[in-house]
Amino acid sequence: LLNTQKGERLMQPSLGLNLKKYLFEPLDDNLIIAVENDILNTFEFWLPFVIVKDIQVKQGDDSDIGRNTLKISVSFTIRKNENYFETVSVTIGE
Repeated sequence: LLNTQKGERLMQPSLGLNLKKYLFEPLDDNLIIAVENDILNTFEFWLPFVIVKDIQVKQGDDSDIGRNTLKISVSFTIRKNENYFETVSVTIGE
């Protein structure tokens, strides 16, 4: 879900997130909140059985290539089994 762009899936054009639109924006509190809200809203719609516990948004490293990447980590549990805890990490812009 995190790596899928909206419009990428046939017959489900609203599935996914457009996280690439944030790549060249300055990484500040407003951008982090916007990314978190996009993720939370998308998870709420497509994965209502998931409880998001934590979202971490970081900029890539200081190398020329890494500056235009976002590293996003989402920690979550499943509603029916809250003892299950998982973290998914993606890098956008590689």
